[in-house]
Order: sequence, then C-alpha cells, then structure tokens
Amino acid sequence: AMRVFVSGDGGVDDLAALTMTVAAMMAGSIEIVGVAVTGGNCFLDAGVQASRKILDLAGLDGKVQVSTCDAEGVNPFPRSWRSASYGICHIPRLLRDGRPRTELLQTPAHIHLAECCMKSNTPITVLETGPLTCMARALHAFPELAKPDRISQLVWMGGAIDVEGNVHREGTDGSAEWNVYWDPLSAKKVIDAGPKLRICPLDVCNQAPITTKFLVDLSMRTKPFAPERVHFADITGQIFAPSMRSFEWGDEKSSSKPSLFAWDVLAASYALWPDLFACEEMNLDVSLEGPSEGRLFRSSQATQRQSCTVLKTVNNEEWKSRYFSLLSDTPPEHR
Repeated sequence: AMRVFVSGDGGVDDLAALTMTVAAMMAGSIEIVGVAVTGGNCFLDAGVQASRKILDLAGLDGKVQVSTCDAEGVNPFPRSWRSASYGICHIPRLLRDGRPRTELLQTPAHIHLAECCMKSNTPITVLETGPLTCMARALHAFPELAKPDRISQLVWMGGAIDVEGNVHREGTDGSAEWNVYWDPLSAKKVIDAGPKLRICPLDVCNQAPITTKFLVDLSMRTKPFAPERVHFADITGQIFAPSMRSFEWGDEKSSSKPSLFAWDVLAASYALWPDLFACEEMNLDVSLEGPSEGRLFRSSQATQRQSCTVLKTVNNEEWKSRYFSLLSDTPPEHR
C-alpha cells in the first residue's frame, strides 16, 4: 500500500480529505504514516481535536500520531472561517466516542514529517491540503527530503492558474488562492526546491462543486444503521453541511453559484486515483508582494529545479462514484 503523510490546516475540506484518507486506509489501499495540523483555516486546538477524533473513530489511534505546526500566516484566514473547525468537533458521532485517544506529539510537525520520511523504507507521498509552511520548514531543516527516494510526490491543493483566485480583500486583485496567500514565501521555496509537486489548483476544483444534490446523493449511501460501522458518508456530509450557503434540489430554474467545492478532497482523490485527472507540466512562480501577492503563475523565468504537474480536468462522474463508494463501502473498524 502507498504510504502517505497527511498534512492540512484543519478547515472543513481538510477534515473531509482526512476522513477520505482514513477510509482509504481502512479499505487497505494506503497506509497513513502520520498526520500534521497547521493553524491556518482553523483554530489549532479545534483542528487537532477533530483530526484525532476522526482517527480514533476508525480505530487508528494506536497506529497514527498527530503533530502540530505553530506557524502564523503572513495573511491569516478570516476568523469566521477558522471557527468552523469548532463546529466539526461537535459532530454527534465524534462526541459519543469520548475524549481523543490518538497520540498528540510534542514534536513539531516539520520534524514529525521528516522523521516519517527518514524511517520509511519506501518513498512516501505527502498530501498537503493547507499552506506549504510545514513542508518549507522540513526542507529547510532536512534538504535531502527533496530527493525522490524520500518523498515520491507532494500532492498539494493550492493556487489558481488560468482562473480567478479566491482571495477577495481590499488591496488584492483577486488572483491569489488562500493556501498560497497565507504564506507565499514558503510556497515559492517548496515550488523552487522541493520534491516532485503535483498541484490541485482552483482550475480543477471549480469542476467539482459540493451542491445540495451532491450531499443528497451522499446521504443516500449510508448503509442501514449498524452500530459497529463507522459511517464515513454521514460524517463527511456533516463536515460539509454547515458551510453550505444555498439550498436547491437541483432541478430548479434558478441556480445560485456554489460556495463550496471539493478542494482538498480532490487533491486526496488524485493521490488515490490519478487516472481520473488530465494534467499539464509547467514551470510556476509565486508573487510575493503587491496586489497579486500569493498568485501562482506560469513563468518561463522560473527558478525551480523541476516542473510541476498541474491538474487541469477531472472525470467528475467517475470521481463522484469512486468517492461515494469509498465512503460507504469501507469495512467496519479493525480494532
């Protein structure tokens, strides 16, 4: 099974992506070697609590450890977005399971990541669904992590290349995406000198909206109640539900613009099912200042060691089918 280190910043879609990778580990297709949380799109205590509980629920508390990155972003996420992580901690199934059992390491996340790579006898995949701060710190301390025999690929949700960004703040031009904007310099350092990067930008994420219809279909996948089962489909639906900003059955004439997309879940999906995506190799650079600070753009002058693989399109129907099957057909927890 592919060995994966899962790192994220505790947001709604980060926790949905973690849930998906946990389901994949229970299904036997990957092995999670470690989990890291950065206080980006969450408050760190909440992001850590939710991550540990998701691991607990799958009976992975004796197998996987969680670490934290204490970095503060140059451009912090809005507090209202970050507080969504407290809501996820209150999902009934997570509360019923009691206090977290999964070990929380005192070791900083970048050291935890490096140690997992160094001890592994096969190269690992790093899935990063938050800013690249933890990875940049790890590379600074251990430059050898850039070698393919340590990290075979770094799969990252970030950037907006040929589409509009999602940072709409006074003084910005709307070209940046939040995972870059939070810490643009770390993004540049990892793009320039890091491991082989496979980027899941807004370009492809925009093709996978989370709509009412999507969540209705997901809700239908929960098997009849069986107390020993972990209902990953229900937990995922509950993770996404509070972030919905419109309600439509899907057959109405008026359709409002979706506010939620499969961002980090799509990056995790690439790690599991690369055949669903069409990609393009390109050289990229990051704007470090001015109105386009945090913009990820194509560059012929780029100083990077190797090109990045950028996801451009996804086979949406097949993706949805595999994603729902993974969440609903996963075997019961193997305690």
